[in-house]
Amino acid sequence: MTHKNRYQWFLPIITVFMFITLFAAVLRQSNPLTMVELLALTSGIYSYVLLLMIAFLSTPLKWLRKKITEEHQKDILTGFFVLLFVFVAIHLLTRLAIPTLIIDSISSILGYISLVLLVTIVLLTIIFSPQSFGIARNKLKKITASRFSHFINLWMSRVVVIATLVAYFHITLIPLYNQNNLFMTFINLYSLIILGVYAFKTFQSYTSPKYKLIDSTRITAQHYLITTQSNDAQLNQYQPGDIFNIRFKQGNKIITDNPLKAYTLPDSFAGNQLRFVVKDSTPEQVFQNNISQGDNVILEGPNQNEARNILKNQARSLYLFTAGSGIFSGLSLIQQLLYQEKSEQPITLIWSLTSEEDIYLLDILNTLKETFLNFNYRIILTNEKTTQYDYGFIDATYLEQLLNNNDLDTTSFITSGPKTFVQATETFLQQMNVPEKHIFTEY
Repeated sequence: MTHKNRYQWFLPIITVFMFITLFAAVLRQSNPLTMVELLALTSGIYSYVLLLMIAFLSTPLKWLRKKITEEHQKDILTGFFVLLFVFVAIHLLTRLAIPTLIIDSISSILGYISLVLLVTIVLLTIIFSPQSFGIARNKLKKITASRFSHFINLWMSRVVVIATLVAYFHITLIPLYNQNNLFMTFINLYSLIILGVYAFKTFQSYTSPKYKLIDSTRITAQHYLITTQSNDAQLNQYQPGDIFNIRFKQGNKIITDNPLKAYTLPDSFAGNQLRFVVKDSTPEQVFQNNISQGDNVILEGPNQNEARNILKNQARSLYLFTAGSGIFSGLSLIQQLLYQEKSEQPITLIWSLTSEEDIYLLDILNTLKETFLNFNYRIILTNEKTTQYDYGFIDATYLEQLLNNNDLDTTSFITSGPKTFVQATETFLQQMNVPEKHIFTEY
């Protein structure tokens, strides 16, 4: 999505708050510090706070996945790792007392000035981390897309938790800290909450329902309709519109190193079965060549559709333009708004396809239309004229006819699908003077 999620600020703000309370607790009972001591103190505390927050980001927490999208989590996590590297380096350098950094003559007054500058840099860096670390994240894409990415991510979270525990016990051995009751109260509270949640959710993930693949049908070049079954029939924790990351496992071997995107449908839940539409856009077509009936299914999520928190409970009407298989992302958002948010805003789906034989999911679209009076859909065919569906392209002329009686200032637009389609539709909407803040794009 082109628009930012307001929840991307949640973790950075909590991180800064934790750092400020811990540092204030130390200063409350500490003697005047030199600049080097101050740098060592601040960098050490902030490194520990970052370790805690990285551990929290690694927690399979449903609430977290619902509020912060996977892309924003990666942005924040990348920023936290870069900051952690910087502050650990500062801490080690000051602890090693490199001669060029030793300024014994500097009093605590100048030390506090350096603290203000340091905290200012920290605040600015964190506030802009999703943007400023975009370059770093792009450089890491080759690593995160590698064959062993799942293995690396899994062990990275475990290493972070181990490092957090080691750092905690190290802190408790330092007199400056362990003799400060206020500081120890805060650090014990933060550590217990975050590591406790991590331990509980990790244990819960091992005891959660296990699924097996019992059927799969190819419905587009990249999409498969799959049915999974679990021995645990308690599936009421999931709702129509939920999006999952999904992996497949044969014995102890994970077949899909990188997760595939899985979309639920209104009829996805039946007894102890879950049905998904799975997108496999990997060059090697892992799903087609390596997945077979009886494989174990690993679910991660449910995750949030990025536009959900922006659009929910808005009075303005919503138009969703989608082409080809982009329907699944759009349909996921529509279901979340209708089923989960109980939205009453008028929602119109426009689905562009090549010909009538490409049309599927009509039963689902008709069910939504019959169930929710505020939902409607239109299908436009680019290469075939019929009496039942629109013909042509979603261009300026079509949009003018479609939106003739709409107040563009009170209407939101989402366009999803192939990149060329998304960009063209976005351009046409901008030419119609639709406010940029009302246009959301998804590839």
